Amino acid sequence: MVLEEEKNHPSRWSEVIMIAPKLDIHPDTLSKWTRLHERANAPAVSGPPDREKIRSRN
Repeated sequence: MVLEEEKNHPSRWSEVIMIAPKLDIHPDTLSKWTRLHERANAPAVSGPPDREKIRSRN
């Protein structure tokens, strides 16, 4: 719900404050769950390029 309503609120915290009572949970809990969800679904970050790839570019 928080991520769906993102465009309708000026900040993430204002969304959380509005949505948490509807779910009967504390705003801090909803905020934490939202952050955990975003981290779990974030695209993987690739590591540093291989030395061979760098050498082949030069």
